[in-house]
Amino acid sequence: MKGCFSDPHFFLLCSIPWLLLGLLVGGIVLGFKMARDGAGFSRFMGVLIFLTCLLSAPLLLWLNTMIFSSSLSFGSNWMGTR
Repeated sequence: MKGCFSDPHFFLLCSIPWLLLGLLVGGIVLGFKMARDGAGFSRFMGVLIFLTCLLSAPLLLWLNTMIFSSSLSFGSNWMGTR
């Protein structure tokens, strides 16, 4: 096995971005619900949570690709596959 699954520490590092992505998706859903159902400050916080999570998700996916991709020099050097 190569990459993240060959070493338990790397497997843990690979699971962290996906856990964060799940939290971001949960934040998007929660923020949307708060913005739709809330009033006043709750609505404002819902919009803020929704937009923050929505804008953070693509950045997290991009960072995950950069770090763990074996075809990119940064990723393969960092993972120790070269």
